[in-house]
Amino acid sequence: MPEDPVGTVLHRAEATAKGLWFEDGERFSDRWSAAYDLLCADFAEDCVDVARHLHETGRVEEVLGRPVPVVLFDMDDPEEQIPLTAKANPPELVADYLAWQRAQVEE
Repeated sequence: MPEDPVGTVLHRAEATAKGLWFEDGERFSDRWSAAYDLLCADFAEDCVDVARHLHETGRVEEVLGRPVPVVLFDMDDPEEQIPLTAKANPPELVADYLAWQRAQVEE
């Protein structure tokens, strides 16, 4: 059973409406591969949008007491952490973090 049955239903409905949902029988087909890549990209953009919304509404600062960067990490694609985190946060909030991350990649 999913941990979030409401969210699971909503996510599947949105992915289906966008033509990105696939059934288990399609797994590893050409359609599955293309849909999977698009579904992952769409989810990453949703995460960026949520983080931006949390910053714009002041919710991050309200809950945590100060502005804090939202770091977006995909364990299947760790290289996306830098660009996703940069898109998800106000530039001044992540400048030092992104500089440090980029230095780590260059080593």
